[in-house]
Amino acid sequence: MIIPALPYNDTGTTVGYTNNYDEVCPYDGMAPDVVYKYVAVSAQTVDIDLCGSDFDTKLYVYDSALGLVACND
Repeated sequence: MIIPALPYNDTGTTVGYTNNYDEVCPYDGMAPDVVYKYVAVSAQTVDIDLCGSDFDTKLYVYDSALGLVACND
């Protein structure tokens, strides 16, 4: 899903998604992944909050070359 602008808020499900991204952060997992893409027009700090989720979430942040920048489980 493309994030067109910030701030951004979304709700949804992982039904129909697959486990394509499985970094060790700190544990492996087999849950389906929902992928979002945001392209900043300039350097900026972005806060990502998953505290409203009803599930145990894992978050990966990648750079434009798909290098892992940060993760949180």
